[in-house]
Amino acid sequence: LIELSYGTTGTPEKDCGFIFNRGYVMNQDTSQNACIYWKESDDSFIMGLTSNDASSNEINAVQTFLTVSETNVQVGNFNTPTNITTKGAADLLIDTNNGTNSCSINLIQGVDANIEIKPNGTGNITLETDTINIGKTQNGTITFQTPIDNKITFQDDNSSSLIFDLSTIGPGYVNLDFSGNSDKTFI
Repeated sequence: LIELSYGTTGTPEKDCGFIFNRGYVMNQDTSQNACIYWKESDDSFIMGLTSNDASSNEINAVQTFLTVSETNVQVGNFNTPTNITTKGAADLLIDTNNGTNSCSINLIQGVDANIEIKPNGTGNITLETDTINIGKTQNGTITFQTPIDNKITFQDDNSSSLIFDLSTIGPGYVNLDFSGNSDKTFI
């Protein structure tokens, strides 16, 4: 076992961790030192780059790549494109506690940003739920790229399908109005 800050007592107030000296010289280099440390003021582990060295009790100039705390995991740096990638046949599982009072998964776009969920190849995107809500409080829109066969298919577990054949619809749009309180049937 390696214990950092051995013998420290009292109220926690100092950062603790590792700084990897990469030859950075203050005000001369652009390649900063690497760091993995506990940031006491935020109660979180941080991994990133810093212009600090181990001569102080606090690391304050950090370009953060990963922050992990009890309630938050933040990946990436401000205004920098960030990817979470699995290699090979690995799965990415986000489990929000499938019991009572479970959490939510929120994909929130910034200004002028897109959220894309797309398989690479012939994979499927499966959403299993009782209700899918799309849009804001008014005029939600689903937009589809034109499929190769010009058909958009909605299919249930019994292989019953609702197919929109774009080659017969022609240019323009299909508007299904679900407003009001009565059930709607479209044939």
